[in-house]
Amino acid sequence: MRKFNQSLNAVTLLLSLIAMSGVAKTANSQVSLSLDNSHPVFIEPNAGSTTYYLSGSVNVASGWTALQADTWPPYDAHSDSIAVGFSASFTNWFENQTSSFTGDLLAFSIPSTQAPGLYDVTYSGIPLYLDVYVAPVAGGAVYRDIEPFTVEISPYSAPPGTPEPGALAMVAGIGVTAVFGLRRRMQNQ
Repeated sequence: MRKFNQSLNAVTLLLSLIAMSGVAKTANSQVSLSLDNSHPVFIEPNAGSTTYYLSGSVNVASGWTALQADTWPPYDAHSDSIAVGFSASFTNWFENQTSSFTGDLLAFSIPSTQAPGLYDVTYSGIPLYLDVYVAPVAGGAVYRDIEPFTVEISPYSAPPGTPEPGALAMVAGIGVTAVFGLRRRMQNQ
C-alpha cells in the first residue's frame, strides 16, 4: 500500500506541475481568470521602493462565489524574491462580490535594491501562478482557474542629463560665431 501511495503522490505532483505550468488548465464555465500581461517587465526604481500592478479579470458564473485566490512571492534563480500581495480593489471585490472583476489583481513592491532578472518560480521551485477558487453558493464541488505568470526586473537606467543653461549659451555662441565666420568667408570669395 505504501508503494501505491508514493506512486499516487508522484502522479498527483506531476499533474499539479503540468496544471501550474499552463499546459493544462482547470478553467471551466464556473470561473474564468485572465491576466492582461503574463510577463510584465518592471523597472527597478532609482531609490526607495515602487509598487507595480498586474491587472486582469475574473468572471464567476451566476450562482457561484469566489472562495479564495492564491499566489506566492516570485523567486529568481538566486533565491531573491519579490514582495507581492493582492491589490486593494481585488480584495474589496472578494468582500463585495459581483459576477466579474476587472482591474489590478496583484501588487508588487520593488525596492531599489531588487536584483534585476527573471522571477518565475515559487520558493519550492515550481512555476509561478495565480489561481482563483469558486464554489456554488448552495455548496458543492470547488473549481479553480490557474494563470501562470513571470515577472522580470529591468535595471534602472538614468535618463540622459539636461545641459546647464550656461552650457546651452556656450553652444549657441559657438553656433552664431560659426555662422558669421561662414558668411564672412562666402563674402570674401
